[in-house]
Amino acid sequence: MIKKLSLNLAVTYAAIFFIAIATIDIILIISYKKNQLEKTEAFYTKVAEFLSSRIDMNIKVSNLIANPEGMEGRILYLDTEGRVLADSLLEFEGTIITNNEIRNALLSKTHSIGYYNLNERNMAMFACPVLSDNDVYGIILISAYIDEVYKEISSFNRNVILISAIVLIIVILFSILMGERIINPIKELNRASHEILKGNLNISLDIKRKDEIGMLAKTFRLMSEELNKIDKGRKRFVSDISHELKTPLASIKVLIESLIESHPDEKTTKEYLKDIDSEIDRMSSLVKSLLTAARLEEIKVSIKPVCISKEIENVIRIFSPMAHKKGIKLINDCNEDIYINLDKEMFKEVLINLIDNGIKYGKGKGFLRLKTKSFDGKVCLLIEDNGCGISDKDLPNIFDNFYRVDEARTRDKGGSGIGLFIVRRICELHGWSISVKSKLNTGSEFCIKFNN
Repeated sequence: MIKKLSLNLAVTYAAIFFIAIATIDIILIISYKKNQLEKTEAFYTKVAEFLSSRIDMNIKVSNLIANPEGMEGRILYLDTEGRVLADSLLEFEGTIITNNEIRNALLSKTHSIGYYNLNERNMAMFACPVLSDNDVYGIILISAYIDEVYKEISSFNRNVILISAIVLIIVILFSILMGERIINPIKELNRASHEILKGNLNISLDIKRKDEIGMLAKTFRLMSEELNKIDKGRKRFVSDISHELKTPLASIKVLIESLIESHPDEKTTKEYLKDIDSEIDRMSSLVKSLLTAARLEEIKVSIKPVCISKEIENVIRIFSPMAHKKGIKLINDCNEDIYINLDKEMFKEVLINLIDNGIKYGKGKGFLRLKTKSFDGKVCLLIEDNGCGISDKDLPNIFDNFYRVDEARTRDKGGSGIGLFIVRRICELHGWSISVKSKLNTGSEFCIKFNN
């Protein structure tokens, strides 16, 4: 069994070409043979008809049936009984001859042709009736060797087969070369696949083509980059989770050990317990965010028309105390007539994360405004603030899981780097797009473009 794809392609192409060229060769050979024999038939039929017409004019038969120059064979003139009245070679006069061609000519009153092989030589017989008032009173029978015709046919056949064989060999060689050209990029892709299998995700492909293989290579490169990004994110995820859980657990352990060993008074004990409660809340928030992120991969989106202005107002009401405490004004400038098909609970999760971030990283006496507008025929929700903003280097990564702009700052504010990842995932589940524009120390603007 052939295992190399290049050879498989070469054999396949060769087989297809062989079938095609064999069909063409057969048609050519048959057509050429038929054409050559038709020419021979036409020549001798004309000779026979000419002789037949001259005999009808009472011209002496022996003068007519002399062999034409260059003809190898004989001419006979027979009566209706098959008796030879005249022979161009003067051998069969007076004898009776009968064959298929003579019988057919007598019955059909038209010429008849037959082919024979005599003493390893090719012969043709042409019988033509001699007519008078549509009555047959004789037969002109011409027997001629046509070896030269068959030699021409054989020579033509050999040339056709030889040329076809040469072309077939060229096609096979060309197919092998083309097969290698096709296979080499696939070999490169196979090598890269094995590298990925070994765990080496940071690979490069030197395939520069504009056909389907080039598209496959481009897709493979993108896949490799995405896998590499996912792998880095996974490692960072494990590291961040370990760190996030380790820090509050260590704090809780230290506080509990202090309570056990130092026997503090009631006031100190309450302070320690408040600190423990705060750390537990921090862990609970982290676990809740993780559960939300995991749940998004399993649950189905429940779509129904929702007034987004009303939902925004409900979420703003929840965050009003927190915003008031920090001196940030929450503004709902959304059109009350806009209804969007969405999952109500998921949309609420998006609003909670974006508004919570806006308040956490906002400035005192600042604002957080939510408004709707139309863009390219689609409704967009804008969430803008005048907070601390995001730097250009961090902006492309803020929607990645566990990515934090400033780890010390976000940890102090309770940030885990999961919120914006959840926001983006919910948007993806709805088929929405989300983008952000931001300037450091000036503010940020998130834009959600709905698809309906």
